[in-house]
Amino acid sequence: MAEAVEALGEEWEGYNPLEHPMLTDPYPVYARVRRATPVFHAPQFDLWIVTRYSDISNILRRPDLFSATNATNPIQEVSDEALQVLESRGFRYPKSVFSSDPPYHTRMRNLVRRAFTARHVAGLEPFVRAWVGREIDRLKPLGEADLIREMFNPLPGFVM
Repeated sequence: MAEAVEALGEEWEGYNPLEHPMLTDPYPVYARVRRATPVFHAPQFDLWIVTRYSDISNILRRPDLFSATNATNPIQEVSDEALQVLESRGFRYPKSVFSSDPPYHTRMRNLVRRAFTARHVAGLEPFVRAWVGREIDRLKPLGEADLIREMFNPLPGFVM
């Protein structure tokens, strides 16, 4: 599998998900990439970008070949000064279900899965609907808003 991914990929110097137009509307770019080069290397981040569902699904099912341990690392380098401050205050990147491999990932996933049964998630719907309604009312007077930043990034934290 790793060889297949490497054979498909090529470097794409211009890829930057942190700049426009990727921030404003990434979908046309990813549609083009999926057709032309569905797996490519972004050297400025030293990451492989995989854009097809079937490839992503295969990767997620093969932790023996593809590790998740860097999944929550910062995309941009943190300065030495910032690292020193963080370390002096005891900060380290926490292990999570998203950034770990088995067996730790398996243990964490089993714990999390108990909280996300279909019945429990359905029971959260009234809370989510009410919260989203309040947020829409709050944002409506602005005339426009970045819904991802204003509503949907914080939503999982409120639901948890």
